[in-house]
Amino acid sequence: MQELIKNTYELANQVVPVVSRRKYETDPYGFTIKDIVTDSEKMLEHQMYNIEQTLRLDSDWVPFLEPWHGVGIYADAFGSETSWPEDDYPWTEPCIEDISQVYKLKPAGAGESPLMGKVLKTIEYFKANSGGRIPIALTDTQSPMNTASLIVRTEELLMSCYTHPEAVHHLLDLITDLIIDFSKMQLEQIGENKAIPGHLFPAGGSRGISVSDDNCSMVSPDIYRRFFVPYFSRISRAFGGIYLHSCGDFSQNLDSMLEIEG
Repeated sequence: MQELIKNTYELANQVVPVVSRRKYETDPYGFTIKDIVTDSEKMLEHQMYNIEQTLRLDSDWVPFLEPWHGVGIYADAFGSETSWPEDDYPWTEPCIEDISQVYKLKPAGAGESPLMGKVLKTIEYFKANSGGRIPIALTDTQSPMNTASLIVRTEELLMSCYTHPEAVHHLLDLITDLIIDFSKMQLEQIGENKAIPGHLFPAGGSRGISVSDDNCSMVSPDIYRRFFVPYFSRISRAFGGIYLHSCGDFSQNLDSMLEIEG
């Protein structure tokens, strides 16, 4: 399966893989959602259950473990706080109301914020308790603009693309630097058994990084070219390619995406 997926990523075969998988939000252990996103032990048990169920399917999906502690990993480094409800996924509250405040931000270094530290500890737990048999992915890497909207309120951020573009670029630069630095740190800690490209994509690739970018569905091609493409290109150059996931309809930006390097 892994060779098939690798060849597909490299456009080197004629076979289209089928990558169905089973993903349960609840499981026989009775864990809450909070349990499986905050506790490394319960996270591993939950993910292993989903992997076991997926392996029952006639599927080319290559399983992996993922240290998933919410979407606010990078925003946490800038001072945004994450809430952890018992029966829902965590949400992150922006810490800035006015775009002018971005110049005062002093983000934590790679691995130095509470949530980045939690990701690293979970990677170590996965390595120690999976016997090295299952690839491990990076945490869910939110895009620079996704993360920016978890630092600055979304409406303020999007309007500032028109009224204060230099401030938005300043913030995106800081975020992109941190994404690259912490992703490299995670890859080093994972070691040889990496799941490439990562979040939501089957393991088996040899290069590139998965990035989640829901905000692309809300912007025009012009804004996408100016505030998304340059930062995706930087990330792509750093990791030999980029794989983009979005939960929204981003069809208006497909042509602009072709301008991303890598």
